[in-house]
Amino acid sequence: MARTLIANGTVVSPTGRQLIDVLIDGEIIVALYAPGQVEAQGVTTDTLIDATGKYVIPGSPPIKRRRIWPAPVRTN
Repeated sequence: MARTLIANGTVVSPTGRQLIDVLIDGEIIVALYAPGQVEAQGVTTDTLIDATGKYVIPGSPPIKRRRIWPAPVRTN
């Protein structure tokens, strides 16, 4: 399977936000690294996605698949 690294992004989780590099093998998250640790440990990847200045939300469904419901109309 192809290995992808999402690097330099701000990962959002139920416990807060932090800078973490996310390693994905195929469609599965296989590891989380502190920034710079992937290279230090000699991990190789097929694709690198630079997420600098962006939020990374592991495990959430893709935005394009979500149904957006209209806001309810208030009648007072």
